[in-house]
Parts: sequence; C-alpha cells; structure tokens
Amino acid sequence: MSITALLMLSPIFILLFPLPALLAYKKKHPYKEKIALTNVLGFWLFGIGWIVALAWCFIGAKGKGREDKTVSVAAEIERMYKLKKKGILTDEEFEAHKRSLLGDA
Repeated sequence: MSITALLMLSPIFILLFPLPALLAYKKKHPYKEKIALTNVLGFWLFGIGWIVALAWCFIGAKGKGREDKTVSVAAEIERMYKLKKKGILTDEEFEAHKRSLLGDA
C-alpha cells in the first residue's frame, strides 16, 4: 500500500478506532473497561482485537439484558405469590398473571 493511500485512509482509521469502546460505554456494557482495553491493545495486532471488541460490545450487552429481564419476571411472580398468600389475589388471578408474565397466555 502506498503512502498516499495510507494518508487518505488514516482519517477513517482515526474515526473508527474508538468505536467499540464508545459503543460499550454508551450501552453501559458490563465489561466496558475490558472492551476498551481489548480495543486499544488489539488494534496493534493487525486490527484483530478491534474486530473482537466490536463484536463483544454487541453480544455481551444483549446477554446481560436477558438476565435482568429474567430476574424481574421472577421478582414479579414472587410479589404476586405473596399477594395471593395474603388473600389479596385469588388463585385464578395469580395463575393468569403468572401465565402472562411467562408468555403462556
């Protein structure tokens, strides 16, 4: 690759370089610091680390969201169960609400 081509592509590299780290911080990814480190150190290994960091910032964030949703559904079912035990909800109301939360409706 010629010097001219490198000079023409360098602004693109400079703009794209921080992209994985910025996306991870914006999405509040649980491993945002590790993604940023992989981004910086991996960029010098022929860009392999940059590609890994870019993929990681999308994959890990989705997995974390699913875990939080599962916990909130479980907490909601537990809350409904306590209301049923106190007599505030009937068995039918509890079961209907549980089915709607679990997607069995």
